[in-house]
Amino acid sequence: ILTESTDILLIVETLKTLNGFMPYIPHNFIFDSNIIDILLERLLKEPMFSNETLSCLSEIMLVDSPSHTKIKLSIYSKVLEKMKSILPYEFDFNLAFTNGTEVQQSFLRILSLFFSQSLRAYHELFAPNYDLPVLIDGLWYLISSTNIDDIEIFKICIEFWKSFTSSVRIDKSRSENRPDPTTRRLVEGLTPILSRLRFVVITHMKRPEEVIIYVDEHGEVVRQFMRDTDSINLYIACKDTLTNLTVLNPEEMKTIILERLDNEMNAPTFSPGNLNCLGWAVGSISGAMSVEMEREFLVRVLKNLLSLCDEKKGKSNKAIIASNIMYVVQQYPRFLKPYYRFLKTVLNKLFEFMTETFEGVQDMATDSFLKIAKPCKYQLAKVQHDEVRSFIEEALYILP
Repeated sequence: ILTESTDILLIVETLKTLNGFMPYIPHNFIFDSNIIDILLERLLKEPMFSNETLSCLSEIMLVDSPSHTKIKLSIYSKVLEKMKSILPYEFDFNLAFTNGTEVQQSFLRILSLFFSQSLRAYHELFAPNYDLPVLIDGLWYLISSTNIDDIEIFKICIEFWKSFTSSVRIDKSRSENRPDPTTRRLVEGLTPILSRLRFVVITHMKRPEEVIIYVDEHGEVVRQFMRDTDSINLYIACKDTLTNLTVLNPEEMKTIILERLDNEMNAPTFSPGNLNCLGWAVGSISGAMSVEMEREFLVRVLKNLLSLCDEKKGKSNKAIIASNIMYVVQQYPRFLKPYYRFLKTVLNKLFEFMTETFEGVQDMATDSFLKIAKPCKYQLAKVQHDEVRSFIEEALYILP
């Protein structure tokens, strides 16, 4: 049917059936027959078959068959070349998705699946010599796909990046601990990809469970507790990815976040969404920097956020900024414990937030105080230098 038929509907249904049975077909039949050539040479180039064909090829790339790695690399390379001719990775994939038909949107989802499934075991696919340009071009397609404003595509991409950055951390550690020119060349070659990925993941950072104040899809600032397991898992994948990216290059991560925060401070209009993504990103990388770098980084972040909270007008704007301050401080007890004056400033700000009437601010301030007080209990119970009372005594003294 796939070689002779001219019935479009029949071919499409045959491809769908083949895709469904692919995991159960013997490996030798897949790789030793002409099915791969038919998919690549006859069907992939035809727009009416491209979605189903690419789905079949994605399933083939998942087949665990080390003896057929060269064939899988050939499939990957041919699909890559085809994509570069019809949809270069430099193109705005989000624009293409937004303006595309349902079929075109589905194609972009399948494309992200193909590259993520092809590159999930990149060591096995490209070792021992690593054809870096071919590997990196596929990664750029995943970077462009990650920028698409579609939750299903983002799930595919962020799960890939979580695994990929974890693997690169291992590669980097291996190259530093013993002479390994090939691995060192691989890690160095990935630098531009990882730099762009830091920016992209921060831009699309998802809301953590602790944050109950956010901007909904209508642009309204609302209070909502997160009980959706998928959303929580999505945040965890973003957090793990950013943590890996921070460990790989903490200086660059610090620079990107601080520059973007400065841009928000100086922007003519306030963007709650942009600030949220930055605040959530800052909170997610706790412990990934050295103690000294983390201290310098957090002092600048919190000073900017506190200043922004004082400057901005409107209860909803202040509530968004307050939620970011509270989320960030509760993630960094390691920073607060040795710096009592900053700890005191933060807790006094939380008491101030506890008097706020905007829905959700009081709840979050109380939760933040509890999360900080537990690891910092000795600092709060002890009379500190130049203080007359402990913080707890002072707090009880000023309570109405």
